[in-house]
Amino acid sequence: MGFIDNLLKKKSKSHDDVSYSLNMLDKLKENRGAETGKYLSLMVDPRRIPPPSEEPTIEDVDQREQEDSSVYTPPMDSIISEEAALAGTANPTEVGINNFFDEFVTLARSHNDTQSDKDLKVSVQRPSYRGETFPPNDGFPVFSACIHTAHWGVYFFGHGATTDVYILPYEIESTVSLNELKSDGTAPLLTATTKFGQSGREWYIGDRPFYKENIPDLAEHLISDLLHAAKH
Repeated sequence: MGFIDNLLKKKSKSHDDVSYSLNMLDKLKENRGAETGKYLSLMVDPRRIPPPSEEPTIEDVDQREQEDSSVYTPPMDSIISEEAALAGTANPTEVGINNFFDEFVTLARSHNDTQSDKDLKVSVQRPSYRGETFPPNDGFPVFSACIHTAHWGVYFFGHGATTDVYILPYEIESTVSLNELKSDGTAPLLTATTKFGQSGREWYIGDRPFYKENIPDLAEHLISDLLHAAKH
């Protein structure tokens, strides 16, 4: 966690604050891995969906009331149609991530319309290439994308058929690279892969299938993780 540790220290956090943030990130990763695995398992067979619990528990914290999305408009560079965003690219991983970011734009509108704290407003940065490859020498070109508040971000790094998703401190002045994260051993929040199967191109998170119609639910979970980090 040295790389993230350094990012947190650059924000003039005390040793105790840095330790708290690192522990919080570990718990988010552990919880998101468990919750995503349970969520994807239920998608495979609807008959396996358990009945609702009698009383709310700590596991229910992701269940939130739907927010109005009628007013807020994110910056123009984030509001581009899928066709415009993908013009000139045949990268299927980038195509899939742009579908996620269409959903993030909708969620950002809804959240920001009711959020008075400017540090908790959500901004959206679509996938773009910045010259990085992974592995560094003769590897795949890496595209990066991000949803972020003033001080925290959920980063997407696409390379080849793989997309790694991280939750990290955010700094507008600096760019986080995938190679820095990999060389430091920083664990992603989740990893998605794509490959050809019997039904055409298929997406997986871990070893579990993922479908386009399930993007809104997972996007909402990721926004929730981002805001949890930003508030703590």
